[in-house]
Amino acid sequence: MRLYPVVLCGGGGARLWPLSRPDRPKPFVAFGGPRSLLRQTIDRVSPLGPLRILAGPDHEILIGETLDAAGVDGRLILEPEPRDTAGAIAAAALEVLAEDAEGVMIVAPADHYIPADERFQQATRGAVGLADDTQSICVMGLKPRKASAAFGYIVPRDGSEGEVARFVEKPEPVEAARLIEGGGLWNIGVFVGPARVFVEALDRHAPEVLAAARAAVKAGERQGATLRLGAAFATAPALPFDR
Repeated sequence: MRLYPVVLCGGGGARLWPLSRPDRPKPFVAFGGPRSLLRQTIDRVSPLGPLRILAGPDHEILIGETLDAAGVDGRLILEPEPRDTAGAIAAAALEVLAEDAEGVMIVAPADHYIPADERFQQATRGAVGLADDTQSICVMGLKPRKASAAFGYIVPRDGSEGEVARFVEKPEPVEAARLIEGGGLWNIGVFVGPARVFVEALDRHAPEVLAAARAAVKAGERQGATLRLGAAFATAPALPFDR
């Protein structure tokens, strides 16, 4: 079983303006030290396996510079236009599955500040084991420090052994407090599971997304370690994966 970290490096640079801008959105901004958030993410996940980064073509050069500075070889998948995380994950899963039928993906956003790399890797390896044993997709969450409206929440299913009932996106503080009392976690957007299971889940719940990604991968242009997805990618509904 081989692990494949997949870093989602989208974003329009609208948050944290003017520090973050369209030409240099949040993943390329340094927080907590000299390294950008993307560089921190690369350093955190690249020891786990061969790296893939999904992004828009406008940031190809910045990503290449970051990979060179990190001394990491990574494959780059460029989207002709953003279609949210479901489309990006679909394209990545198809690419991994074409290379390795047993490959397990670790999907992580590029704009997180997580100073405890070893703890993150340890938790991720635990999720990998669970995902492989159950042939399911595992969602990683963070124990809330407070009831915050700035986070999405993972709501567990009552009486289950770790099953997710639903996701709640940025609830009001009163609702957030109620979710925390019921065992809710902050949703950090990290998903772990076999590439095959990701494809099966998309085929079942978002077939239009998977069909567009499949056509875009098939028609994509490959140059070295870079895949430029075909125009069909833009026909995918713009959906977050955890919807």
